[in-house]
Amino acid sequence: MESLDRQAPPISIHKPKIDLTPTLIYVRSIVSHYSTSVSLLQQKLAFLLAMAALLRPSDLVRIPFSSCKVDPSDGCRHFKVIVPKVRRLLRDHPHLQGRMANSLLFLHANNIRKPVVSHTISSWLHHNFISKCTTESCVSIRSLASFTALGNGVSLQDIVSPGNWASSDTFQQYYQ
Repeated sequence: MESLDRQAPPISIHKPKIDLTPTLIYVRSIVSHYSTSVSLLQQKLAFLLAMAALLRPSDLVRIPFSSCKVDPSDGCRHFKVIVPKVRRLLRDHPHLQGRMANSLLFLHANNIRKPVVSHTISSWLHHNFISKCTTESCVSIRSLASFTALGNGVSLQDIVSPGNWASSDTFQQYYQ
């Protein structure tokens, strides 16, 4: 019995529920207006795209601006994420690189010729959005978006199928 007293208390295997209300209030406070800084608008866009489309920061930096379109019939926005194989194509064919450099959706506010890297977007998301709804240190935007989608009736298959998770088992084992 003494050995049980010296042991650490059991660790919960269930992740705490995260309340997005403070984050959503903050997102709403960033008005889409000409007086709002480009940097802040890009941060808001990164959060909304990550949450709505279950995208990682590394996916967000691969969205070409030229692929962003609004469908006039329903007002839906469409975009393409360039897959890693296309990135390797650009590495292997550097003459194509110039076309991509100035056409990404996320650019530095102070130097529009320089694309934002995924680490920058990840920092935005953690410091400005995720930190407002949880003190947990290991919460990613991908897991937050997936939990929110699952909690709002999106099927596990629809969450796993876009390639965000290796399998539904991976999602359930590590993130649920």
